[in-house]
Amino acid sequence: MMSWLALAAGVVHAQSPLPNQDNGMEGPATGFGLGAVVGTPSGLAMAWRPDPAQAVQVATGFSGQQGRFALNADYVRTVWAFFSDDQSWILPLYVGAGVRFRTAADEANERTADQSGLGVRVPVGIRVYPEDVRLDIFAEAAPALHFAPAPTVAFDFGIGVRLWAGGKEER
Repeated sequence: MMSWLALAAGVVHAQSPLPNQDNGMEGPATGFGLGAVVGTPSGLAMAWRPDPAQAVQVATGFSGQQGRFALNADYVRTVWAFFSDDQSWILPLYVGAGVRFRTAADEANERTADQSGLGVRVPVGIRVYPEDVRLDIFAEAAPALHFAPAPTVAFDFGIGVRLWAGGKEER
């Protein structure tokens, strides 16, 4: 798990442009994105993207069969972008680091009462978006280390969509 965190930290702090962005790609809509996610958690997906290569994203909702409240907050950075032949579709691959919070579903249930708390996660995902539409569809997986009374390894995943408002530079 520590090697995943070290890899994510190295990629996240890399400030060089994407290796294949010398073709004039303008990138996705920047600004604020709002939408929905299904997975862990299932609920609201929000993001702030100050530029096409990095974002802060948050997912909140309910997680698991017990319906526990869940919150993920991540900083992600695009490490590679795939383009369609006519560059009308872009598929950025991203990696990052973040935190997760879960509440216990039922304090009276001994099995879940000690599972609330904080953890760290390493999201890896891909987005797809058309060049001229302020929309992105994303899928991500995130191994996590949850700090309950005893550290436990967890796995988060999600598929979602966000609509973007503001910030896109005009051609």
